[in-house]
Amino acid sequence: ATLLAVVLLVIPTIIAGKVTQELRSDAAGVMLTASDGSLAVAAPAVTRAALGDLPSLPEGTLRRIRDCAFAHRRVFHQVRVSSLVRGTDGEVHLRAADGAMLIVQMPMENSTLSEWAKFYRPFYGTELVNLTEAAEASPSGCRLAR
Repeated sequence: ATLLAVVLLVIPTIIAGKVTQELRSDAAGVMLTASDGSLAVAAPAVTRAALGDLPSLPEGTLRRIRDCAFAHRRVFHQVRVSSLVRGTDGEVHLRAADGAMLIVQMPMENSTLSEWAKFYRPFYGTELVNLTEAAEASPSGCRLAR
């Protein structure tokens, strides 16, 4: 009976102590175990870029874009990028599988940040999006895979 009590009560407690660990994060947000600092969890790493920065980004960075989000007329939009093309005039065309398209225009001569984009959706047409207003809404910008 004593052996049965040990098996049913003590061993699960020992296993639970080994399985559950206290975690901490480093400056980059990586989750580590508090006891020895070993890696505790793994997740895909992503970075963000502002929509207005897209025309100035190099091609290698543009290829890593997964989706872009912005607010327009108090509605949140997210474009999951299935095709991305930089036009000859420098505009960046982001297309989604549902036919939506976001065209980020080149910045003005005296600016490094683009202020306007065109947003096209089937059955709605093309609308002009003010990127400075869209940047104030959270979350906005594009997610890039590492």
